[in-house]
Amino acid sequence: MAPGDAPIPARPAANEESLRPIAWSEAFLMGDPTIDAGHRNFIDNVNRLNAAIRDHADPAAIAAICDSLVADAAEHFASEEAVMSRQGFGGLPAHRREHRRLLTFIRGQAEQIRIAATRAEVVDGALAIKDGLLSHLFRVDIHYKTHFLEGRGR
Repeated sequence: MAPGDAPIPARPAANEESLRPIAWSEAFLMGDPTIDAGHRNFIDNVNRLNAAIRDHADPAAIAAICDSLVADAAEHFASEEAVMSRQGFGGLPAHRREHRRLLTFIRGQAEQIRIAATRAEVVDGALAIKDGLLSHLFRVDIHYKTHFLEGRGR
């Protein structure tokens, strides 16, 4: 399976450990200011989502954060693909396919959240969105990071 075709991983149940804030790290930097700002914003929004779930926020508040994550992901993916194209990243077609697959998945989860009958269903959908996006950031984007940094002689 190509890196861009990675499946959405199985999701463990939410617990205090899985809902702890993610501290931004220099290790997350990709080397492009636009991409890095998008990733930092993404981590900030995931932390907001974790806090909302942990603090038993109203399902509508959780849904709103998820809608924001989905919209931000679509915008970020377009920006990321433009940078990859400018940099001549050979893995762009596979990465673009992964973006489309992930967007379809998280949009579907957001729709399920909007029609959910219980808070548990809202949380389950929210965790699916979070986990899909985190998996992409930490398991898929790393392939682009290597290319980008090698192109800058690092």
